[in-house]
Amino acid sequence: MPSDELRKQPYHEVLCFGPGSAACGLGYSIGRACRYRAWDTAPGCARIMSPAQQGAFQAGSGVTPGTLLTALASMILALAFVWVVWVSMGTFRAWQAGQATIFDLVWSTLRASIVLMVLGFYLR
Repeated sequence: MPSDELRKQPYHEVLCFGPGSAACGLGYSIGRACRYRAWDTAPGCARIMSPAQQGAFQAGSGVTPGTLLTALASMILALAFVWVVWVSMGTFRAWQAGQATIFDLVWSTLRASIVLMVLGFYLR
């Protein structure tokens, strides 16, 4: 149980990134902001920057944190798309040469697409 001094602290917003919709303990989905006090931040949640920290970040980097996060997520997804095409084309060429069955072609493409969908879910 936290002390009375800790109970007087204001709430902090946190951003959930854990592997489930209950990562924040309040049932919010991943990527949604939750409210916690300093002593009860759930595992799987990270604190959001304060307005002063956001201003300092923007002054130092020239972009907002959200813009940078979106750019990084876009680059990762673009690389993932290229990887899925590479896997699919490689298996397709093997199938054309008679080195793989149609099941291998479908299965490798399906697995790569599932990886892309999971990655897209976590980067949204």
